[in-house]
Amino acid sequence: MGQKILIIFTFCRSFIRNVPISQSTFDQVAVYNSKLNVDLFIVSNGIEHFCCKVNTKTAQYEYFSQIPDYSAIKGC
Repeated sequence: MGQKILIIFTFCRSFIRNVPISQSTFDQVAVYNSKLNVDLFIVSNGIEHFCCKVNTKTAQYEYFSQIPDYSAIKGC
């Protein structure tokens, strides 16, 4: 069986115009993720940063308290 490849999707909002990260931002990322099916995604506006994965069984976001080191996520 082949080795699983970790893919991280990063979505950046502009912090120059002070664009907040809202629920609609995460909803937009979820739409992208439904097509890309990535393991983890990072949403940032340059000031705030969120690292999440989608629990496919519950369709809920699971948030990391910080962006994890690669060695901590390579088994996701």
